[in-house]
Amino acid sequence: MPKIHMEDIRLCNNAGITFPVCAVGNGPLDCDKSHWEITHNFQLVTCKKCLKAFHKHYPWARGK
Repeated sequence: MPKIHMEDIRLCNNAGITFPVCAVGNGPLDCDKSHWEITHNFQLVTCKKCLKAFHKHYPWARGK
């Protein structure tokens, strides 16, 4: 079963690129990763790296 990744808010809003949070900030962007299964719904995410990175980079986006 493929992982479902969380969409990066900054790249989506500023550049219009759908990209997983777990692949941002690790050097140059690998555009092949934009084809992974990506969602903006936090409840559907199965990638543990995305969950960790999203909480680190966007603590304000989740609320309580």
